[in-house]
Amino acid sequence: MILKRRLALTAVLILGVSLWWLWPRRQPLSEEQWRALVSDASEAPQPFLSDNWISNESDYGSLVRALDVSGGVYLGVGPEQNFTYLARLQPDYAFIVDIRRGNLLQHLYYKVLFEECPTPQQWLAGLCGRRPPQGSRFPDWLQEVDRQPLDESWLDKVKSRGRRLLSIGSQDELFLAQMQRVFLKEGLQLAFRYRPGAPEQEKFPTLGEVLSDPECFLARPDAYARVRRMQLENRIIPLVGDFAGRRAFPSVARWCRRRNLRVSAVYASNVDFYLMPRGLTSDKMEDFVLNLQSLPRDPQALLLRFHLWSGQRPLFWPRLQRLDRWLRDYQQGKMPDYASGLEKDDLLNPPSGRSVRPRS
Repeated sequence: MILKRRLALTAVLILGVSLWWLWPRRQPLSEEQWRALVSDASEAPQPFLSDNWISNESDYGSLVRALDVSGGVYLGVGPEQNFTYLARLQPDYAFIVDIRRGNLLQHLYYKVLFEECPTPQQWLAGLCGRRPPQGSRFPDWLQEVDRQPLDESWLDKVKSRGRRLLSIGSQDELFLAQMQRVFLKEGLQLAFRYRPGAPEQEKFPTLGEVLSDPECFLARPDAYARVRRMQLENRIIPLVGDFAGRRAFPSVARWCRRRNLRVSAVYASNVDFYLMPRGLTSDKMEDFVLNLQSLPRDPQALLLRFHLWSGQRPLFWPRLQRLDRWLRDYQQGKMPDYASGLEKDDLLNPPSGRSVRPRS
């Protein structure tokens, strides 16, 4: 009888331990865990042809409304546009991977704003170096931001928090000061632009135009609150990394597997355009695909992208595909060029005749 009880107890313990290892672990991260992830998973920074202070993708409403997964892990790139997707997808964690260290520092600035600002009005006013506008009706208060008195106090708060959180150095602080000067000077009139010597300038939308969409994370207090909670719980992790690199994506894949988590969405913007300048197949493109394949994925995981539509409005056109299907089609040679890589099985059903015309 005693032997049977011991065997039963042992079986229960083994089952409990097995379930614990197999069960997804979704608890908040401590500052130490967050800092270690940023440090251990980041790669050496690389130059880019713009500072990417803001997104230039204004036509994201239809894309946001089509997102039909939730939870899991989100991977994205670039500045503030990620927060709108996070508000909709509500993932357990988000990794923002960008080749520029400046993007990591910009997300540090965002993080401090989220931690200190309970409302979207306060957050945007802080980003633009203004006092918060009165009123709570969106987009009425959005139009008032640039009219508010200047407030330059945020830079010291960000630098102080950055020294504790990331041990930022003098060059990092110079970048943060430059960022504040840009937003102080231009506010909601700030638009994406290339650095001198880069390709011909397009007429990109302003920050005010990008943020004015009703699907924007600033448009509703509950959407803003969801992203703010993620920041307070250290669930948004910015990394320096290449989508075709050898460290950031593999590190995220290992981290997800250890926690029994699956990737539910990858927002790549138009990163793949830079990985395949002469066609779909290239060494960099192959590495990008291998990185995507290495991720533990939800079967319904989504691939979110935009492509440039020169001379037209909107300037960037959204694309949405199932990640596993996209990877399978690539492996089977069903996407011989950049256009087919964007258009095949597009869930957004673009209007007839509006095929991809990538910029040279």
